[in-house]
Amino acid sequence: MLILNYWKKFKYLSANTIYNWLHPTPSHAINLTGWLRVRRGKVVPRNFGDELNIFLLSALTDRPIHVYNSDFHRPRTNYMVIGSLIDGFTTPESIIWGSGLLSDKHPLPHKPKKVCAVRGPITRQYLLRNGVDCPEVYGDPALLTPMIYKPEVEKKYKVGIIPHIHDLHDPFVSQTAMLLGTDCHIIDFGNYTDWHDVIDQICQCECILSSSLHGLILADAYHIPNLWIRVSDKLVGGNCKFLDYFSAVNRATKEAVSPTGPLTYTQIQALLADYQPIDFNPAPLLEACPFEIKNL
Repeated sequence: MLILNYWKKFKYLSANTIYNWLHPTPSHAINLTGWLRVRRGKVVPRNFGDELNIFLLSALTDRPIHVYNSDFHRPRTNYMVIGSLIDGFTTPESIIWGSGLLSDKHPLPHKPKKVCAVRGPITRQYLLRNGVDCPEVYGDPALLTPMIYKPEVEKKYKVGIIPHIHDLHDPFVSQTAMLLGTDCHIIDFGNYTDWHDVIDQICQCECILSSSLHGLILADAYHIPNLWIRVSDKLVGGNCKFLDYFSAVNRATKEAVSPTGPLTYTQIQALLADYQPIDFNPAPLLEACPFEIKNL
């Protein structure tokens, strides 16, 4: 099985490398590192929170985006923006702007070239412990999404559920959706055609339940009350990335809600009673950006 997985990865990287040889990336492209898959130069939808990297940076900078870790390449400057990347992808040529960790127990692969900002204080302390200079500038760049797209949509659903891609088929999701009926909408981060549609769906909900970090972040960004839920033990890294983000935006949440069965609307309202909008000033994150931002 291990040999088969390596063979699949080799075929994928080889195909992308050949495609990129035949379709050279412009010299002014941003070399982006992330949990991203591309095929023939196009994003393969897998996890919207990660793929937002491409849509956000392209809109903010008017520059083409090249997914750096999708092919074989010579070492060169690469950027780590949205995602839990630092303990898995960092190279000596990496520049970090807003990225975070999967787990602060993992070793740092390499010291990065530069750190401009990180997702939160847990990431900063991890880098400092590893001898990396890290400014006290926090924020997941996904929080900037309303600056490039703010839809005018009406509320259609009382509850939106955004499961992590590993939780999509968990019984809690289907059972809660069945219990709430037309008042509930499941938002699938791995199945979309246009990224704007995902934001539209989030904004059509009065509140959000999410086991996906970026489901919570985007709900916070658009001022939609939201609840962190845990419906399985399939997420790598435990609570680290969630607590890292929460501490950066002064959100008091310390633990996920772990439902033992489907939730009624009354139960959801009670669980959301203490929700407070996040405290986030985008100015320091924008000032620390390593790119020229043209569209705000």
